[in-house]
Amino acid sequence: MTLPRLALFQLRRDRWQLLIWIAGTAVLAGAASAAVADEFAAEQDRRAFVTVAAASPAVLFLRGTPDGADVGALVFFQLFAFLGVMVGLMTTFLVVRHTLPTRRPAGPNCSPPPRSADPPP
Repeated sequence: MTLPRLALFQLRRDRWQLLIWIAGTAVLAGAASAAVADEFAAEQDRRAFVTVAAASPAVLFLRGTPDGADVGALVFFQLFAFLGVMVGLMTTFLVVRHTLPTRRPAGPNCSPPPRSADPPP
């Protein structure tokens, strides 16, 4: 199999999980951006928030420097760290799912997996 065929197989296998993750992240980002735009509707409120955020070293460390006081810059400032964490979790879950070995079912008729440390008979 070639690499594109393997990639298509993995995408087909994970199509519902990816769809749910991407749609959920998009819905949360849309709701949060609407909330930020509603909360900081006045220019004066946005400037005060940016001033406080720029003065805090902890906020600067976690979110970076604010890029201005308009609504788009404030939405980006509020959501970028959250979206980065969501994408990181999604990719971690997908990588772990595809790299773990297949587990054997446990039951009375299943023999335990062979142990490499057993001495020869």
